[in-house]
Amino acid sequence: MTLFLYNPKARQWNQSYYNSADPTPSAPLVGEFRDGRGDLYAQDTYAGRAILVRGSWFDITPDAHRYEESYSQDGGRSWVTVFKAQLTRIKA
Repeated sequence: MTLFLYNPKARQWNQSYYNSADPTPSAPLVGEFRDGRGDLYAQDTYAGRAILVRGSWFDITPDAHRYEESYSQDGGRSWVTVFKAQLTRIKA
């Protein structure tokens, strides 16, 4: 499950993931949506190393959007995309 919460004072979104096998939420990604794009960031570990994680939403329409998740091992100077999705609403 994914939970999005908006903090109006900070004008930022938080996104947390929940897994039925482990009910502890992930560290939230935090960021904002601006000009049709959302970028949220978090710190995590991968293969025992500290990394930055970036979740990006773009090409947002009422019925579709694209999502990419990227990792950085150098403090955000470079990014490697590890997941891509194109989500589309199916009309009844």
